[in-house]
Amino acid sequence: MFTVVHENYLLGIQKGHGAIHYYHFDGSITGFLINIPWAIFSGLFRPFLFEWRNIFQAIVALENFVVFVLLIVALWRTGLPKIAQNPWVIAGIIMIFTMDIFIAFSIPNFGTLSRFKTAYWPFFVMLAICWFQSKNKSQAL
Repeated sequence: MFTVVHENYLLGIQKGHGAIHYYHFDGSITGFLINIPWAIFSGLFRPFLFEWRNIFQAIVALENFVVFVLLIVALWRTGLPKIAQNPWVIAGIIMIFTMDIFIAFSIPNFGTLSRFKTAYWPFFVMLAICWFQSKNKSQAL
């Protein structure tokens, strides 16, 4: 599985601009573990506002920026969520992160990533909005 994901990554970055580049990503387990935080962040919030090259990427970048700001404000208002109390929230977060990691690793191109992230993006936005609407630290998810 790691070999196939690495081969897809190599094919995706050959296209040129607008791709996620990882640090020492060679298809090994160590390469995956080192790059998991960057894959999670990139799969959720890239392309950034300064990385777009066409109008469609600009729309996706604006959407990513709005959700990122929503999460920062939710973190500031309510603190970290108490997810251990609800098994459905835990299952949703595991599904979001699992799909995010594998899609971000195997499809580093921003255009394709924007299309494939529709599998987990609605769940992530829903959790972000629920967290944002929490009134205080005791109600956070």
